[in-house]
Formats: sequence, C-alpha cells, structure tokens
Amino acid sequence: MSETLDAREKLQQRIREKKGQIEEFLRKTQPRSDHLTIASIVCAGLAGLLTAGPAAGGPSFTQAITQAIGTTSPSWRLLCAVATILSFIATTALAVHKIQDLTNKVTKAQTAYAKLEGLETLLETTDLSTAAAADQFGRFINEVPFALAV
Repeated sequence: MSETLDAREKLQQRIREKKGQIEEFLRKTQPRSDHLTIASIVCAGLAGLLTAGPAAGGPSFTQAITQAIGTTSPSWRLLCAVATILSFIATTALAVHKIQDLTNKVTKAQTAYAKLEGLETLLETTDLSTAAAADQFGRFINEVPFALAV
C-alpha cells in the first residue's frame, strides 16, 4: 500500500512540476505573441494612414505638410518612406509570429495545463489508478514538448 501511495505522490509531484514548466512557458510566450500581433496591426494601420493623406488630399495636402514640417523636400516622399518602414515592420512581425507558430503553441500549452489540472484533481479526489493516471500524464505532456524545460 505504501509503495502505491508513494508512486501516487511522486506522480502528483511530477504533475505539479510540469504545470510549473507550462506556466513559465506561457509567461514568456504569450506576451511575445501579443506584442508581435499588436505591432503588426498598429504598423500596418499607420502605414495605410500615411499613404492615404497624400492620395486623398492631393498636392494641397502635401504642400501643407511640407510647410508644417519645414522641409524643402516634398512631404509625400517622407510620408511614403515612413509608410514603407512601417509596412516592413508589420510584415516582419507577422512573419515571425507565424513562423514561430506562437498562437498554436500557446493554445496547446493552455490545453495541456487544464488537462494536468484536471488529472491532479482526479488523483486527489477519486480512486483513479496510478497506472491510468500515469498513462494520461504521459499523453498530456507529449502534446507540449516545446513547453517543457529540458
């Protein structure tokens, strides 16, 4: 009986350890995912606004902007250059987000955490066998190898 209890306690400890690793992964990854998404949206929107002014306002708009910023170079050039840079940043942020598959990884990690939380509760409140719980534990953590510390 004590051997079974010892194995059950060890499994519960392993579950807590893996939950902690997943929490750490989410603490690092979720903000990065959010920042890349927001940067992409904001930069793309600003790029559109910067090019809309000269397109909609025409020469009178660009002349007014040129005088307001006090340059001899036409303001549409500056606006288009800044819009190009912002567009590049937006595209790059979106590509990095997509290449790293951050949305999918965060979702999988959150799901695995919830499953481990449920398994931990089952171990504490039911007579679920340690072997069955260990099997579920293995399946759950195999879904998120990227979130677990080596």
